[in-house]
Amino acid sequence: MERGRYKTKQRELIVSFLSGNSERHTTVDAIVEALRGRVGQTTVYRNLDALVKSGDVLKYVHGRDSCYRYAKDCCKKEEPFFHFMCVRCGRMLHLECSGLDAASRHVREGHGIRLDKKRTVLYGSCERCVIAEETN
Repeated sequence: MERGRYKTKQRELIVSFLSGNSERHTTVDAIVEALRGRVGQTTVYRNLDALVKSGDVLKYVHGRDSCYRYAKDCCKKEEPFFHFMCVRCGRMLHLECSGLDAASRHVREGHGIRLDKKRTVLYGSCERCVIAEETN
């Protein structure tokens, strides 16, 4: 077995927590709080680093914090989605959009850059938050 790929009870707890929060990003602080007494902060960081390197967990930047999401819940299809993260409520959505696919092709063909859909995140306000803001 590859070094760092062994399963531990702590890693299983972290993965279980992440897979139960598939519509939202999760911070280290949220994981530590939820698993208080069972998994320490250093262990959470170490396991998240290994899970990100293995591709099992996706890491996003949200402000000054890093956020994590279980990749197997998020990207089950062979061709992954672009993602959208609401900066107000933290919801993450898959974006199936021919316009984004066309933009991705343009960036590849016109600029020689290949976007990684699984790791590409657009930030803004989701429809629910926009509606809530407009009604207040």
